[in-house]
Amino acid sequence: MESIGQYLTRAPISLANLAYIKSKGNVIMHTKYNEYLKENLKLLKAEEFIASLVQHIPPAKLHYVRYYGLYSSRSRGKWKDMPYVLRLAPEGWNAKQLANAEENIAYDDNTVSSKAKRSAWARLIKKVYEVDPFVCPKCQSDMRVMAVITDKWQVKRILRHLVKIGRAPPGVEFADLENAG
Repeated sequence: MESIGQYLTRAPISLANLAYIKSKGNVIMHTKYNEYLKENLKLLKAEEFIASLVQHIPPAKLHYVRYYGLYSSRSRGKWKDMPYVLRLAPEGWNAKQLANAEENIAYDDNTVSSKAKRSAWARLIKKVYEVDPFVCPKCQSDMRVMAVITDKWQVKRILRHLVKIGRAPPGVEFADLENAG
């Protein structure tokens, strides 16, 4: 029930913006005015509408509700530095927040080593995907980052070479690289 409730908080379209024409099987969708297309109505066949709507359904077990502003985790504990928040807060909220702030341990950026900062992404990948990115999947030995390559051409070139010498990552075939434009 909670998952359905979270999905409904971010519904892709309101029923008030839809009209169904039974005789032709079409759906008229009212949207915000698009400057580029110079329109704010879309006429879709019922099947096309359902297909476009289904694209907004998140995969199973995906955290889909995002919190922004004061509700985001990034602003947690920083309300003390925002006088406008204190001014607009309901009565009693300040005392409760002060009590919570004293219980929490303050985050000090100087206490985090540079090595820990560099491996933060690895810990997150391990936590989310349950795979340690610094352990070789074939031989289970430790690995380290040597370079970060973002150019597609260079990545293909390296993968082609690894396929050629027989040391390609699992699942990479030469035919796949040739078809990948």
